[in-house]
Amino acid sequence: GLPLLDSFRELLLRRAVLQNQVTSNAKFYRALLEDLRFLDEHHPMAHEFQFLGDWQLRRPVVPSQLELSKARFYRGLGVE
Repeated sequence: GLPLLDSFRELLLRRAVLQNQVTSNAKFYRALLEDLRFLDEHHPMAHEFQFLGDWQLRRPVVPSQLELSKARFYRGLGVE
């Protein structure tokens, strides 16, 4: 599962890099690629780049991140 998730993360990262280069107002993409403190989580594109519960696209997937994501998912369903 981790290699597949990491491939998807890399796909999102490449897409963000491309959008940053071709978009006239690239503020959202710059924040996504450089400093997440400035990321607008309510931006219309934010949900498309959210990966395993956050926007850490530059870091490889680790097992603990997958476990945390599963816990968040089940908590959202009301299952503990």
